[in-house]
Amino acid sequence: MLWWLKKHAKDVQNNFDIVLCPCELEKQIVRIAADGNRRAFYDAELDDFIKELTAAALLIIDYSRYEDKGRKLEYSRILAVFASNASRRDFEILTGALPEVDKLDPKEVVEVQNRVRRLVLQSIGAFQL
Repeated sequence: MLWWLKKHAKDVQNNFDIVLCPCELEKQIVRIAADGNRRAFYDAELDDFIKELTAAALLIIDYSRYEDKGRKLEYSRILAVFASNASRRDFEILTGALPEVDKLDPKEVVEVQNRVRRLVLQSIGAFQL
């Protein structure tokens, strides 16, 4: 997974101008997907691993503005790596970085969430190949 995170972290830097640490992202994803239990996360059968990764990704999309500074946990940074192929505007809408995000039609926000959800699921699906 670390290779995948490194590859996508480069895409994030190119697409969103955000520099990410793949090792820190991995820790955060394991914390979300398996309550920090690396062994449970990585020793799972491939199908179970993908299910846990997918569940974590969908949670991150739904709560993309969540931050826990005490635990150095920012869902927007994890979302960036999962959705590294999303448009910058879609990413900024989900993370609240777009100045007019609160003025957008709620239907547009739902459409953005759905678009990003599909991209993330496709990206995780490619992980299995």
